[in-house]
Amino acid sequence: MQNNQEIRLWAKLKKKDKIVRDCVFACPPSQALSEGLIEACRHFDVSVPVVLGKHMRDMEQFHMVSFFPRDFVESFAYTALEISLIFPKKEHSERKPNPFSL
Repeated sequence: MQNNQEIRLWAKLKKKDKIVRDCVFACPPSQALSEGLIEACRHFDVSVPVVLGKHMRDMEQFHMVSFFPRDFVESFAYTALEISLIFPKKEHSERKPNPFSL
């Protein structure tokens, strides 16, 4: 993947382990956890959660991050907000690239 390409993110709102709403959108790899998260929250009309070091490590290691009600300053009516990276098919290999080093 080159620096100028965008990756796709899959954002899901969950209630009791069921996906209530979801959306897929593109963003630059270096902004997956900043602009991507803001775009998802804007789409779902929920407040933006506080991003901690744990969230950044989860995105780097597992290419997925979960935000729970305790991560939001304002009230959050769902069980979780999950954001996952979607890689193009040609990049499915034994090891996925680190999105923050692109």
